[in-house]
Amino acid sequence: MEGGDAILVGVDIGGTFTDIVAFDLRDRSIRFLKVPSTPSGPEVAVIDGLRSMDLDRARVRMVNHASTVATNALLTRTGLTPSA
Repeated sequence: MEGGDAILVGVDIGGTFTDIVAFDLRDRSIRFLKVPSTPSGPEVAVIDGLRSMDLDRARVRMVNHASTVATNALLTRTGLTPSA
């Protein structure tokens, strides 16, 4: 498989929604998906969202992940537990 045949995926887990974008290098198409986040298990929204996009797994070459939840926690200094 050539690099130009790849699918590149980006995921951002937010507090309310998880956003997924897939870029197909073969036909230069872009697919977007917004699914409700699952705070008790953030991976659930990601896995379910990716499955629902029905991507050709053999062609996925990169998954880039970001977390707005983590960024916001750092910026606002919330959710931090003091070390003992």
